[in-house]
Amino acid sequence: MKALKDTGIILFSRPFFESDKLLEILTLNHGKLKCIAKRALKKSSGSGDLEIGCELNIVLQKGKSFFYINQSSLQPGSVVPFIRQEFNKISILFYYLTIVRQATEFDQPNTNLFKLLKYHIEQLAHETNIEKCQHTFENQFLVEEGLATSNKLDHQDFKKIYYDYTGKKPPSLQLLNNDHA
Repeated sequence: MKALKDTGIILFSRPFFESDKLLEILTLNHGKLKCIAKRALKKSSGSGDLEIGCELNIVLQKGKSFFYINQSSLQPGSVVPFIRQEFNKISILFYYLTIVRQATEFDQPNTNLFKLLKYHIEQLAHETNIEKCQHTFENQFLVEEGLATSNKLDHQDFKKIYYDYTGKKPPSLQLLNNDHA
């Protein structure tokens, strides 16, 4: 069977069996995919790049229920290590990933949503105004998904539109007043 090569952002990760990881990855060309990373939890696997929010170059093999990750490498210039240095940025990253994860179906390509998520993850690493990051992402997400025509919606508008679209409440977001706490 032919291997797929793509770029992806890890939306979700959890242990699977004794040493594997089950991942949900939003890919540039194939949409959201459910993937298995064999032996990813073994200390000798060197799979530190298989963490939530990381952008990867991946080679996948289609199985019955999952894609199997044959190869993966962290995209050069990854900003996730910078984000992980501040609690509020980690919270916003998880917020973005959960919104995208809840709002997308498997195996439905959405190149523009992938690019939007990638852009906002990169911006988050360097931005100091966290609330601005959140507000901009929410508005651009709604516009990209065809749910709004304006970038001037507030958070309450986002919550209502998102719930109507997905049938799910948007994830809650807890930020610290002082990022050094």
